[in-house]
Amino acid sequence: MKKYYELGYEGELLELKDDELDYELHCAVEDGIDENSYDEMLDDCYDVIKIGDLTFTASQVLYNCDKTAYDIGYDEYIDSIVEDYKYELDSNEYLKIGSYEFYYKDENDEDDKIITNENEWYDVVDKNENK
Repeated sequence: MKKYYELGYEGELLELKDDELDYELHCAVEDGIDENSYDEMLDDCYDVIKIGDLTFTASQVLYNCDKTAYDIGYDEYIDSIVEDYKYELDSNEYLKIGSYEFYYKDENDEDDKIITNENEWYDVVDKNENK
């Protein structure tokens, strides 16, 4: 079984539960994503819409005709990026998204240290021990 960690603001590694990992990955993706990337993805997937002399992109039509569907699609777009990053983290044991750094190690590993991408060692900190 894998244990996931995030490098905290004070340089300590904090263990994350699965739902906390999902939340932190969502935060990292939303902080780092270009707001236009969803629109670009839609516009790359669908042809422009022409009505008479007017031309509209798919993202313009969806946003202006059905904002709820646009918002649901955006959320699903973010979810798909998060799932891709989770797969990358599982495959590479390290993931950096903007200022966020994530690690994992096998639960059976007896060593309480994790080596970072910069070859620095961090002690694992239980974030609940100070409560």
